[in-house]
Order: sequence, then C-alpha cells, then structure tokens
Amino acid sequence: MKKIKKQIAFWINGLLLELSKKSFFRIYMPCWLVLFTDMILVLSSYMILQFIYGTISGDVIFTPLGNAMYFSMGIYLIMELTFGIYKGIVRYSGINELGRLLAYVGSSSLMLIIINELFRTLNLNTPFPGGTSVILLGGIAFIMLFISRIGVKYLFYFIQLATTSQMRVIIYGNDVKSLAIAQSMELDKEMRYKPVCLLNTLKSSSPMRIDSIPVYSMPQTEEEMFVLMDKVNCNHLVFHEEHLKKIPAEQLDLFLDTKMHLLVKGGVSDLKGHRYKERISVNEIKIEDLLERDVIHTSSPEVENSHRDAVVLITGAAGSIGSEVVMQVAAFKPKLIVLFDNAETPLYNIELKVNNVFPDAKVIIMIGDVRNKERLEYAFDKFRPEIVYHAAAYKHVPMMERYPSEAVRVNVMGTCNVADMAVKYNSQKFVMISTDKAVNPTNVMGATKRIAEIYVQSLNLWLHQFPLEKQRRPHFITTRFGNVLGSNGSVVPLFKEQISKGGPVTVTHKDIIRYFMTIPEACRLVMEAGCMGKGGEIFVFDMGAPVRIYDLAKRMICLTGLTPNKDINIIETGLRPGEKLYEELLNDKEKTLPTYHEKIKVAKVRNYDYDEVKSALKELINLALAAKDYDVVRCMKEIVPEFKSKNSIYENLDKEIRQIKLLSEKEPLKEAI
Repeated sequence: MKKIKKQIAFWINGLLLELSKKSFFRIYMPCWLVLFTDMILVLSSYMILQFIYGTISGDVIFTPLGNAMYFSMGIYLIMELTFGIYKGIVRYSGINELGRLLAYVGSSSLMLIIINELFRTLNLNTPFPGGTSVILLGGIAFIMLFISRIGVKYLFYFIQLATTSQMRVIIYGNDVKSLAIAQSMELDKEMRYKPVCLLNTLKSSSPMRIDSIPVYSMPQTEEEMFVLMDKVNCNHLVFHEEHLKKIPAEQLDLFLDTKMHLLVKGGVSDLKGHRYKERISVNEIKIEDLLERDVIHTSSPEVENSHRDAVVLITGAAGSIGSEVVMQVAAFKPKLIVLFDNAETPLYNIELKVNNVFPDAKVIIMIGDVRNKERLEYAFDKFRPEIVYHAAAYKHVPMMERYPSEAVRVNVMGTCNVADMAVKYNSQKFVMISTDKAVNPTNVMGATKRIAEIYVQSLNLWLHQFPLEKQRRPHFITTRFGNVLGSNGSVVPLFKEQISKGGPVTVTHKDIIRYFMTIPEACRLVMEAGCMGKGGEIFVFDMGAPVRIYDLAKRMICLTGLTPNKDINIIETGLRPGEKLYEELLNDKEKTLPTYHEKIKVAKVRNYDYDEVKSALKELINLALAAKDYDVVRCMKEIVPEFKSKNSIYENLDKEIRQIKLLSEKEPLKEAI
C-alpha cells in the first residue's frame, strides 16, 4: 500500500512539474476569458437560485429564459465592466480583490432591486418575486466568484510550491518592518522564501503569533540559538536594513558564532501595468553592513545644479575614489568630464564604464601625471575646467615611509601644480581629497597630505585677500575622511584574499582601530563639500564609532561560515612603519563648526601666510627632486611641527629636533650666568 501511495505521489509531482513548464502556467488569463468565466458563474448562481425556489415551493417561480435571467446577466455584465473586475490577475487575488467583489455584487444587487421596484410601480410584471431573491442571488454569486478565485490562486500556489525550492528563513524583529518582509515574501512572484518565524528582539516574551507566523524570543546563548535553529529547521536570518544598523554587537556576534547565514532585505517594487514585477530582493550581508555605523546620506539639489553643464576635471580619475567621483559627477549631466591619470588600463576601463552607464555623457581621457606641470597646463588650457576634483595621490603608508621624496613629489608638488593651474585658468572650485592621517601625522604620507592642505588653504586666503579685478578666483576646499572600504590597498580586500586562501588573516595589532566609510559615501562627501564650500574650509565627517580591525577580521571570517582561530587563524604582525593605533579627524587645537548637513563639520584651523608656505615648499620640493630622503623628512617636520614619526627610521629626527630645542632653551640661561 505504501509503495502504491509513493508511486501515485511520484506521478502527481511529475504531472505538476510538466504542467508548470507549459505556457498556460507562465502566462496570464486574458481579460475576456475572466469576464466570460464570471458570467458563467453568475448564470450558475441564477440556476442555483431557481433550484432553491423550486425546492421550497414545489414549482419553478421564474423560467431560465425569463426576464429575471436577462436582467441579472445584463446588470452583472455592466457592473463588471464598470468595476473592472475582469482585469485583475486571478492568481494574485488578495484582500483588496475581496472588497472589490463585494462592491461589484452589492451594486449589481442594488440595481436589480431598483429595476424590480420600478416595474412594480409601473404595474408591470416584475423580474423577481421580491428583493429577497435578488439578495440571495447576490450572495450565491459572491460565493461562487470568491471560491473560483481562491481555487485558481491555490491551484497555482500548490503547483509552484511543488516545483520550487524555497529557502526557509527566520526574520529578525517582530515590528511593522519585519512583518512587511514576511508579507512581501508571501507575495513574491517566484516564491523563493518561506518565513518560518519572527524573532522577538526582547530578552523574554510570551509565545505569540503574528499573521499566522510564530514569534520566538531572542536566544541569549549559543545553546539556545542552536535549539531554535533545530526547532524551525532553518539557519537563514533576514534583517531589515534599518534593524541591521541598530543591532547590538552581542546579538550580531551570537548569530555569527552560531554560523547563521545572514541576509538583508532590499526594496519592494510596486505593480506596473497589471503585471507583477520582482517583489522582493534579499541579498547577502556585506561587511560594510556590520560596521555599527549609520550610512551617510547627502542629496541636496544644489549639488546637481552646480555640476550641470559644467566642465569638470578629475585628477586620479582611475583610482578607487577618483573613479567613483567620475560616476557620480556623470549622473549630474555636466558639459564635459576630463579624466586625468597616469594609469592607462584603469583609465580606459573607467571610460568604458561611464560610456556604458551614461551613454550621453561626454568624457575625455587624458594620460598625464600631476608632477608634469606642462601636461597639466595643456589640459587646463584646452578644456578650461570650472570644477576640479584633486584625487591623485600616493596613499600607501609603509611604501611612502620608504620613499618620502616620491611622496612629496606627488602629494605636495602635484597638488601645488594642479592648484596653480586652477588659479591660472580661472576655475570656480578646487576640491582636494585629504585623509584623517593628516591630523597629528605619524607617517610621511599623512605629513605630505597635511602640507598639501596648508598650501591649498594659504593659497585660498591669499587670493581672497587681494582682489583680482576682472578675474574669477577659485575657491579651494579640502575634505578629510577615514579608511574607505574596498579601495585599493584597504584592509577589507586583503582580508578577503587571505580568507579565500585559507588564512592566516594578518592584523598589525590587536587593539588597532580605524574609522570606515564606503566609497560612495566618501564621494558624496566630496560632492557636497564642493557645493557648500566657500573657500578655505576643511570638511570632516561625523563617522560614528571607530572599528577594531581585529573584530572586523573575525566577522569577515564568520560571514564565510568559518570559525576564527579554528578554521582560519588571526595573527598579529606588528605595527608597520608610520602606523599608529588610532586615527584622528581633527587636530587637538582644532574646533569644528556645524553645516547644514548634520554629518559634515567644518574644521577651524590656523591660517598660514602664503609667501612663507611657498618659500618652505620650494625648499622641500627641491630636496625631494634631489632624492635626499632624510633632509626631506626633516624639512617636513619643520613645516608640520606636530609630525612625530612612529615605528619608523625617522624617529631619530624627532630626537635630534628635541635636543636642538632643549639646547636653544638653555642658551639664554648661559648668557645670564
């Protein structure tokens, strides 16, 4: 008997699978067929009503071809056309469709009652014996129409369920957002997800159900989490993106430690043209989703307006930051975008990307180096850019510690070259991209960026102190931000590569912390700064709490389903040359002022005399051109006194400077004696 049942079940599943492949199950019933079917159901309702009356009275009250049938069919047809009931997609009928059916049947019954009473008033033979028969007909018709839609809906549901592999998921939270995820999954056209329970984020709660979905309290230990996973036979956990921003660290670590497969829910689209589009998007959680910080949003219309029909030049356009600036600027429909970089292949790739995404954008690529003043002058003279984004820079800290002269030539001399061209060719805005490593720098890279900031600020102050008649004066703006996720040389791609190779994952120090943001966030800051800046400002981000790199490594390992220090080891390699445990966004002596964006502040920094800065930089650049590394670093420390080398061969220079300072302080004492 069991074998026969199994064989029958096998045949039924095979039949359903074949039926699901037929076009009948992949297309929608035409409207005329739905209308025809509904009229057949109304006619059937009339026949049932006639049978009921005949059974009660022993006689047929009104004949099948009598006035009652004609009026019934006619009124119901008119009302169905009026309400558009036949236009709905039957398999996706819901509570709204039920309301429309009630309105349709109720209006039809009301019209029949009015006609019946009108006939009675005119002393004509009434179609129906009375209003009760009309109401009874409407009730039968409503039941027939409702059952037909439910039947079609569940027929398609069970066929698709039998032929679709569903992912069982737990939904984090039990509020409106969580319930919306569950409902959108049930409405999902492809039925890819099955919500098995909601997870109450409170520590304890009594058992409950919401919309037929059970709600369980948040487990507090790994053992409780494993019990819940076994109970619901599921290890996939879906977050709403708003919940993911606010999840406590201990809960997140619990999910990662128990190897829950974490997903984040995307947007839900609407119906368009009476055809269901993709209803829900559930994606793998990315490491930037777990940084315990709010996403920065900037979307002022002034940013778009300032770029529209403008000529924009971007140095370092092929880099991770520069290329994103290119894409965001292209969305604002500028007159022309000039991509300036010395990396030929990445520059070619970004040109292809822009042309693919924004086919109407006009883009010019230029191979060139910011150290080459003649090449820069050619670009400025030919295209006359109104807005300049300066993203070209050397940024690798240990590498620049080994080659300080090269760091000065690109980060300092290159910035001076681009800024001077912006002045000479009357650009409107010059936006320089700096780094948090420029604050109290402990390495050559950070010190070169701080010197570049000083030059840009002093140049802006000098220009606006002395009016230039009949000449446009550019406004120089600086942006500072922390580490950028996914950028070239950042820690996240390194960790991904190490994990893919089976480890070990290397961190320089267990206690090292960093501020993080995504590349789009960083570039939105640049856009906003370029718009709101009036000249001379240094804009900084409110980036939230810093992230411990060791914890970042652990979470990245857990996201792959592996266990840190068991499947993949995390080892400390020691601080690299010039590296410090934490980065700052503001100097100790600096203060900030608010802007119209709550996450963007303006740093109040000391002003420098342009002539003095220019003189000091001339000496520094000459030393760099001569490749006198020690003298270069010594000169940098004179320009930026707060530059104190860490874990570097240049720490000896700090000792020498301190000794010289002590000796100079003792000299007046000797003279007095």
